[in-house]
Formats: sequence, C-alpha cells, structure tokens
Amino acid sequence: MKKRMNIKKNMAMFALAGMLLVTGCGTAAQSAGAQSSAAQSAAVQSADADETSVTETTGSGAAATASDIVTAASDIDPADQFTERDLAGTYDSKNAETIDLDSCAEGETVTLTEESVYIFSGTLTNGQIVVEAGDTEKVQIVLNGVTMVNDDSACIFVKSADKVFVTLAKGTENHLSDTGSEYVQTDSGSTVDGVIFSREDIVLNGEGSLTIEANYANGIVGKDDLKITGGTYTITAANKGIQANDSIRIYDGTIAIDVSDDAIHTDNDETAGKGYIYIYGGSFSIRAGDDAIHAATALLITEGDIDIQESYEGLEGDTVDVTGGNIDIKASDDGINAAIGLASDSIGQEAMMQMPSGGMTAPTDGTMPTPAEGMTPPTDGTMPTPPEGMTPPTDERTVQGGAFPGGKGRNGGFGGRGGMAFEAEPAACIRITGGTIHVDASGDGIDANGTIYIDGGEVIVEGTTNSGNGPIDFAVGAEINGGTFIASGASGMAEGFTGGSQYSVRYIFGSKVAADTEVTVTDEDGREVLAYTSDKEYSAIIFSTPDLKEGTYTITAGGQTDTVTVSG
Repeated sequence: MKKRMNIKKNMAMFALAGMLLVTGCGTAAQSAGAQSSAAQSAAVQSADADETSVTETTGSGAAATASDIVTAASDIDPADQFTERDLAGTYDSKNAETIDLDSCAEGETVTLTEESVYIFSGTLTNGQIVVEAGDTEKVQIVLNGVTMVNDDSACIFVKSADKVFVTLAKGTENHLSDTGSEYVQTDSGSTVDGVIFSREDIVLNGEGSLTIEANYANGIVGKDDLKITGGTYTITAANKGIQANDSIRIYDGTIAIDVSDDAIHTDNDETAGKGYIYIYGGSFSIRAGDDAIHAATALLITEGDIDIQESYEGLEGDTVDVTGGNIDIKASDDGINAAIGLASDSIGQEAMMQMPSGGMTAPTDGTMPTPAEGMTPPTDGTMPTPPEGMTPPTDERTVQGGAFPGGKGRNGGFGGRGGMAFEAEPAACIRITGGTIHVDASGDGIDANGTIYIDGGEVIVEGTTNSGNGPIDFAVGAEINGGTFIASGASGMAEGFTGGSQYSVRYIFGSKVAADTEVTVTDEDGREVLAYTSDKEYSAIIFSTPDLKEGTYTITAGGQTDTVTVSG
C-alpha cells in the first residue's frame, strides 16, 4: 500500500493581469479593403486563471470582411500570454520546504496541500507527488535532481490548485517515467493518463533538464492551460507527447519529442477562445506517428526552430498563422493543413474523406484513386484525360494579373479533389507572413479547406510525386502578396495562386524533371530571377518572388527550355 506524506507551508505569489487576444488570417490587401473573401478570424481567449479572460468572436456567416481581420500572431504581446512568474523560472530557496525523496519509502505519496515552494531531490520508486491545494493557491514544485518511476499512475498529479509551477533547477537532470502498466484510476475525476498530469493550469520552466518516458500513454497532460517557458525536455511516449485541453503556450525551451501519436496537441474546439497553440520561441525536434503540432482551433507561430523529422501531418489547425521562425517539415500526408473541426487522428481524418457512391473509389495505399467511367488516370505525372464533355485548361503558360485560371480546390475541377465530399470552409486558412519554411510532403504540401495567404517569408515546398495530391491545395483561393515561394510536385492536381498583389506562375513541364536537377528562371535580359533544385522528381512548379514583373521569362530544367509570359 502506498504511504502518504502531507506537507503544508504558506508563501505569497504574484501575477500579471492579462488582455484580450484575437487572431485570424487575412492579408494586407484585405486590410485595405481590396478583398472581401478573407477567412473568418478565430478568437483566442487569454485563459490563464491569473489573467482577465474576455472572449470576443469576429466574423459571421460564410466569409469575413477586412473589418473582421483583427490581428496576426506577430501582433500578440507575450505579456498577455505569460505572467512574470511564468517566465522567471526562479524560486525562493530560503523560504521553501525541502523534501529528499531518498528518505521516502517505496510507494510513498507526497501530498502538497498548501501554497508554497517545495524543492525535491533524490529517487522514489513507485511513488507520487500529488498537489491537492485550494482553488486560489499557487504551488511551485522544484525538481532538483529527481528520479521517479511509477507503476500505475502519474509521477506528478495535480488534483486541485489555482496554478502549479514545475521548475527545473539550474544544471540538474531529472527523470520521470512509468513502467507501461495500465494506470489505476483512484477517483471520479479526469482519467489520469500522463506522467505529469494536471487538472489545473500548469507551467514548466527553469534552466535544468527533464526526461519523460511515458510507456503507458502520454508525457505531459494539462486539462486546462499548459505553458513551457524554459528548460530542456526529452519526451518519449506511447501516445502523445504534450497534450492540453484549453491551450498550449511555449515561450522558450529545448524540446525533443518522439511519440506514436501527436507530439503537441490541444483538444478543446467547443469553447470560444480555447484549444489554441501559441509558439513564441524555442527549439523543437519532433518525430510523431501522427501529427507533429495539432491545434484544435488556432495554431500561431511567431518564432522558434522547429524540426519535424517525421509526421503524418506537420502543422495542423482550424487556422495556421506563421510569422517567423525556421520550420522544416517532413510529412507522409499534408505538410501544413487547415480545416475546421479536424479529426483528432488520422483514422478519423480518413473517415471524413469519403467518395460519392457509384463513382470514384477512394485509394487505400496513397496512389491515385480508381477513376469513374470515362476518366483515364495519368501515368506520367501529367494532367489526367478528362471525361467526355469536360475540357481542361489549355493556356497553362500565361499568367493574367498574377492569377492562374482554375484553382477550384476541393469543390471540383482539375484544381483540386473534384468529386470528393468536401465543402469549402472560409474560416479555415493558412497565413505565412515571415520565417523560413521547408516542406517535404507525400500528400499536399500546403492544404487549406479555405484560403492560403503568402504575405512574406521564404517558403519551399517539395510536394508529392503522386498525382492525387498537389504542392498546394485550397477550396476558396490562394493569394501571394509578398515573400519568395517555390513549390514543386506532380501536375495532376497542381494548383496555382488565384490572386494577390505579387505575380506568380504555375508551369507544367513537358516531361518529369529528375531529382537534383536545377531549374532556373531568367528574365528578358538574361538575369536570373530564381534557381531551385529539389530532392524529388516533379512535373509542375509554382513560383513567385518580388522580382517577378510583367514580361517574358525563360524556364530551363535539364534539357527542357521554354518561355512564359507574365501579363496583367
């Protein structure tokens, strides 16, 4: 039987008041009233118990206008998302309670019932730290060289408190793990399924390191808001790495995650202002069996080095807003995906993608679907032969006003997954305004059930070699208003930009371009505008740079040379 140790001590805490945060996707052009079909913005509520929580929604109906576009991830003030104590990662050792786990018996439970700072060190086998404080009390747990393993529950279990800080003491190494046995549920509260499990707001900070081995289920679970503002984390898990219900906010830290399911995941898509992920900075190395970063609502990234080495889908949310950082994504399906009410796993996602009965048969192995009668599938990466009565676009090499004809996305035509049971979702959008992003995807490179906005940064997409997907895919539209964008892949579903203030070109090659072959674009004076080499073969390329103006350009790839005219 596990023993219990109750520890009580009082200490005053402090906090910062917060402010309203509203985010959404849009463009500079829309802000000036140039467009009225912007994606509906998503409201994000500042949901810390220390902060003033105000919920405000923007946009109503099928589409939002320029007045609905409130702010971008770059406009978020971190002070609204993180209190001073969240960021400090420090503690008052003089007035703290010190607990040596070496003095605890095997299987002992240490229960913290009052607001204070508790400094832990030593080793405890099959034991547990439990926080069971009042709902106005803040508790700080300092890990100062701790090793804990639990057979059947969380190593740290927050049952009740206003807020709990888990601080990694500078220069220390800490290890928390379970044995993989099924957790024993001891009360009627939330099902405990994480090595660190909190029913209340939880913050992880400090300057030490923490290794978590979750052999049963999840690494860190928060049923409210979860923040990481410092420290070094190595998380392996049989299920998810970092999971929270209402929000995940990461200010800084070095985080390595290797999991069988989602690496970073939020759940709440039913409450306004909840379910978002906000990454202000940090360094990430991710290997995920499912999605790397999956937000139930809005995903916002302002900075950070994010290396997604393995995933089903890389970045995913109702809206995805990237304003900075260095992001490298390798995905077996879509690299970046925006869709409302996303399924929580790939099985649910696939269930949403049902084909109409009596027509096209859905693929099960990543290849092209079996076509309906009268349609011949492509065999060489070129455009498919259409059914009788349907004429594909023929003017593939002239761009009018920066937009390419077509691009119907998932609602039909050659610009997307025509015939599939998808509805356009104007509120779903991907907006990139800065940063350096590289996507290597076996599905769609960048995919929005609404609109894609490229307003800045450097984006390179190495898309699928399978003609059932494209380098970019959208249901409403795609705008380019700034930055450098290069995307390559198969041509069967290759879409181009449909508008924006910067010229763009979609070009279909006469034959496939082999991997590691440089393609160059030169202007009428022979000046090189763009040079690109992909690690994968491709037959279509979409590109845009601020240097692209009206005129004639020469495209050269291996032995293929052609000219295109940009006009409008």
